[in-house]
Amino acid sequence: MLRSYSKALKKYAVFQGRTTRAEYWWFMLTLVFLLLLGLFIDEALGYPIDGPVQPVTGLIWLVHLFPTLAIQARRLHDIGRTGWWQLLAVVPLGLIVLIIFYATASESGPNIYGQVPAETSSAGRPSHSAAQIAPEVVDQLEKIAALKASGVLDQEEFQRLKSTLLGQKS
Repeated sequence: MLRSYSKALKKYAVFQGRTTRAEYWWFMLTLVFLLLLGLFIDEALGYPIDGPVQPVTGLIWLVHLFPTLAIQARRLHDIGRTGWWQLLAVVPLGLIVLIIFYATASESGPNIYGQVPAETSSAGRPSHSAAQIAPEVVDQLEKIAALKASGVLDQEEFQRLKSTLLGQKS
């Protein structure tokens, strides 16, 4: 939990690349916990929750503004969408669509935003799903991902080619 949170804070200005569903949700859970803690501290300091000012909560929100925007952009990249989809938050019912996007499973292979982010085990080491792939295979995967993104390949053909490249049975 804290590993995902600290990793997201270290990448506070990185809007490129991808992030896993787990990393995103652990960061958001930690942020919600910190905001609730901030509200509790504000209340203890004499700033009512329904009052116009909550300085501790406001500071927590301000410190996490850019890291939140960055991790949301990377999460959207992980499902093959541009980070600009975050603008849906200002549209009625847009947050519901964004929550669905954030909960959507990652694209299984490389996409135009980068490689599949490596999952890490509880010990902090890459899990077995993040096996090393030869650079020439990665290049080929990127090419077929681009063909899929441009509509030249359908999902079935993309999966077949990807499985062939990775040496898996289709």
